[in-house]
Amino acid sequence: MNGSQEYLMCDDAPIVNPIILTEKKRRRLKKSIFYVVCSICGKEFTANHNQSRYCSDECRLVVYHRSQDKYKSSHKEEVLEYQRNNYERDKEKIIARTTAYHKTERGREAQKIGDKHNKEKFPEAIKARSIVGKLIRTGKIEKQPCEKCGNEKVHGHHDDYSKPEEVRWLCCRCHAAYHKELRKILRMENRNKSAPAAPNPVTEPDW
Repeated sequence: MNGSQEYLMCDDAPIVNPIILTEKKRRRLKKSIFYVVCSICGKEFTANHNQSRYCSDECRLVVYHRSQDKYKSSHKEEVLEYQRNNYERDKEKIIARTTAYHKTERGREAQKIGDKHNKEKFPEAIKARSIVGKLIRTGKIEKQPCEKCGNEKVHGHHDDYSKPEEVRWLCCRCHAAYHKELRKILRMENRNKSAPAAPNPVTEPDW
């Protein structure tokens, strides 16, 4: 081989099939190396074109998750509908996968962290749920069918956590719909704080 060519070998590349670079290609490759600053971590890295923005797969993942969060926040209804359909289609697989994960050391640790977070953020709700659980176990109150649709599988809902004995029984879907309506009302109230008060303001869903 003359001096105008050289082999560019990778550690795991087979010797029988080297990549041959001519002097002209080598000079072109040198010219196409750019020093770029990563948009995420600020680290300087080399790239073969000036449109590179991220230095590693980790930084690309950060951008991907930001994009996902942005999409979810602007398409909440579509995302929720997709998740519901996906859950209904693969319900057994999802439950089995979740159960298996909770039995692992990592799953138990995540559960502990989640419980600790909820106790710190929602102490009144946790206390009210604990009291209701005790009342059910002692037979002082009994679960009732969903007050909206009659489903037997229900959650206990508290309109006022300071009155834990006053429980409304709602199924998972109706419970989620009820809280959705509450959030809508809260958004409307926050939006209309500076506006004149309505003659008959609505303070809770008409259920």
